[in-house]
Amino acid sequence: MTAALAFLLFRAPSIGAFAADLREAVTSGSQPRVESFFAKVSDSQYLMRMARDRGGLRSLKVAVIPSPPGWEATGPYWAIIHTRQDIEEHHDPVYAVLRSGAGFKLGAEIPEDASTEVSVEHARIDVQLLPASKSVEVQSQLSLAFKRFTRAPLFRLGDNYRIKQAMFFGSDAPIEEVAENIPAPKEGDLVHAGSLLIPWTKSRLSWLILAYGAVLDSPNEDKINDKVCYLTAWWVPTLGRLPFTTEVRVAGPKSWVLQSEGVRVPKQRWFNPSPVRAGDQEAFFKCDLPISYPKVIAGQYLLAAEKKVGRFTFRAYHLDQIDQPRADKDVQSMADSIVWYGNHFGPFPFDEYFCYDADTYYGIESYNYTLLQKRITSWAVSHEAGHTYFGGVVPCPYVHDSWNESLTQYVDSVARQG
Repeated sequence: MTAALAFLLFRAPSIGAFAADLREAVTSGSQPRVESFFAKVSDSQYLMRMARDRGGLRSLKVAVIPSPPGWEATGPYWAIIHTRQDIEEHHDPVYAVLRSGAGFKLGAEIPEDASTEVSVEHARIDVQLLPASKSVEVQSQLSLAFKRFTRAPLFRLGDNYRIKQAMFFGSDAPIEEVAENIPAPKEGDLVHAGSLLIPWTKSRLSWLILAYGAVLDSPNEDKINDKVCYLTAWWVPTLGRLPFTTEVRVAGPKSWVLQSEGVRVPKQRWFNPSPVRAGDQEAFFKCDLPISYPKVIAGQYLLAAEKKVGRFTFRAYHLDQIDQPRADKDVQSMADSIVWYGNHFGPFPFDEYFCYDADTYYGIESYNYTLLQKRITSWAVSHEAGHTYFGGVVPCPYVHDSWNESLTQYVDSVARQG
C-alpha cells in the first residue's frame, strides 16, 4: 500500500460522519451547503421545494439506514430527509447514498412508488381517539397482494407516529425507530426512518399488523383536541399511495359525531380491538371502493340540514352553531350535483353524501363525505363530490400528477354548472 493510498483510506469519512455532516448542513438552513452533498445538484430540486413549503430546511431531520434487503444495487446506504407531512402535497424524499472517491454523495431519489411488486389490498383499522392528550392510538392490519417478492416493500407512515408493536411473520418483530443512529437491522426486524417503514426481509409477506400512536396538534392540518379530530395524513401505511379497501372502527367520545370511509355497518369482531373506554362510543365503517387516503373526521358536530332524494341522504354538519341558510343551500347543492353526476357518469356508489365544516383545516374529499372550511362549502361541496368519480372510481394517487383536480374542476364548473 502506497503512502498516498494509506493517507486517503485513513482520512476517508465514515458513513456516520457523513450522516452527521449532512444533518448539520440541513440544520444550518443553507441551501448551497445541502446541495453540495448531492452528486448532481439537480437531484436536490424536489427537496428544496418541499423544504420551502414545510417550514424551511431547519425544520427537516435526517435518518440514514443501510439499503434494505433486495435494494443493495442502489447503493450501500439510504438517507431519508423528513418532517411531518400534510396529505397529498409532499412526501419525505429518500436518497441513495453513493460511494464517491474517498467519501459519500447523495444520489437520485428512490421513487415513492418504487415498491411495485407488492400492494396493500385491504386494511382493517382500529382507531382510538384520545382528545385529552391530543393523541390517537391505531392498530392497522394490512392484507397484501403481490406479483413477486424479491425485495423489502417500502411502506410510508408519518414520522410523527411511533410504532409500539409489529407483526408480520406470526410473532412480534423487533422495531428500530431510527433517529440519529445508523441501525444494523437483522432479518425480520421492522425499520421506521422518517416516514419510511420497512419490514427488513425479502421473504414473502401476506400481511402486516402494526400498533402505533401519535400526538396530533397542528393548527391547520391533522389534529385532535376537545372539539374535533381530523385524521387524514400518512396515518395508515401505504405503498405508493395506491388505493385499497378498508374497514375502520373508531372509538371516541359519546357526544361526538364519528365518520370514516364508506357506510356505517354493525359491530364487527376484529383482531385484538382496543377496549371502549368509559364515556366513549364506537362506530364501524366499511368501504368497498378502494381509497388512497382513508380518513377519520370526528367532533362536536351539529346536524344542520338533511335532505332525502330517492335512495340518497344528504347532510350538512356544522360546528358551534348552525348557519341554516348555508346548510340548506349546501344539501341542495349535494343533491343536484350527485344526481347530475349519476346521470352522466354512472350510478353514484353510495346512498349518502355528507359535508362537515372544518375549523382551520382547509378541506379534503372522501367518497361519501367531505371536510371543508365553512367559508368554502357552498362553492366547493359539489366539486368534492365529483372526486368520488375522478380519484375514486378512477383512482389518482397523486404520486406523479393530480389530473383529477383539473378534470373535476372542469366537469363541475363548466360541464355541469356551465
